[in-house]
Amino acid sequence: MRSHPTGGRTMQINTKTKNKTNMENLTAYDLKRKEKNVPFTECTIVKTSRGGYMAKGVNAYGNKMNAMLSEAKALEAIEKGIATKGY
Repeated sequence: MRSHPTGGRTMQINTKTKNKTNMENLTAYDLKRKEKNVPFTECTIVKTSRGGYMAKGVNAYGNKMNAMLSEAKALEAIEKGIATKGY
């Protein structure tokens, strides 16, 4: 807990940091099993009509999943062979 710079209020600061440069595989939320960070087994990167990038694929249970991605993360996944290009 650290004190707020403008007053006596205290707030909790999350000191855990994720290593965003180490990208082993893409993950998404599985709606059927209600699990977070489920990895894709087969994944295709598609471009939306508004110019965004989306990962579409299935997980180990055969459930379809989608996840929105930044351009950098999408191109990195295609370059590393984690996903295929679908646009």
